[in-house]
Amino acid sequence: MVRRAPARLPGRTADRSGNCRHVAFNPTIAGTGVSSNGAITNSSATVASYAGTVAMSAASSIGTSGGNLTIGGVISGAYAITINAGASQTGTVVFSNTNTYGTTTLANATVIEGGMLSISADANLGAVSNAATAVALNGGTLQGTASFTLSATRGVTLGAGGGGLAATGSNTLTVAGVVAGSTALTINGANQTGTVALSSATNSYSGNTTITAGTMQISGAGKL
Repeated sequence: MVRRAPARLPGRTADRSGNCRHVAFNPTIAGTGVSSNGAITNSSATVASYAGTVAMSAASSIGTSGGNLTIGGVISGAYAITINAGASQTGTVVFSNTNTYGTTTLANATVIEGGMLSISADANLGAVSNAATAVALNGGTLQGTASFTLSATRGVTLGAGGGGLAATGSNTLTVAGVVAGSTALTINGANQTGTVALSSATNSYSGNTTITAGTMQISGAGKL
């Protein structure tokens, strides 16, 4: 049997291009890839998935300009990850494992520049950071596909492009951390039908709030 060492992709791009990979490839990635399209990307309109583990040796990006891109393996490394950094990347990236990337003090550990990052548990976002800006929405949306609560220390910041929070079906995405920033927040911008609940009493974002569909739930002063 031939054993392959993990692939190293510093500054390069692995394009899934609508393919599914279920064998052990286990790359080490670094940077934004070719033309800032991501160290791992999907350029095809077809849904793509990758089941291997992904280790970051520096801050990296993952994105899709086509169909959904699911990363099923564990993402590790004490660095930040950016979703859809490329100008044409407006698709959905799915994290489905208990990831360990980031650190407990890393600011902007998860940055969503465009499109959507879809998760089904808080653990999909890696190490729980105590930084107020643990999740940065810079034009992108964080979507929940199950009912769960984001850690109270995992703060969400709205960047220059604003951002969105969404929940599918009858699910409830509860954001227990502080939502901050001076730009707009959109709820269920892709006509999701779930509930987004803001439960922190010290939210400080000052932009407009748009509820496109579904429900936004608040329970007292300071939630908006």
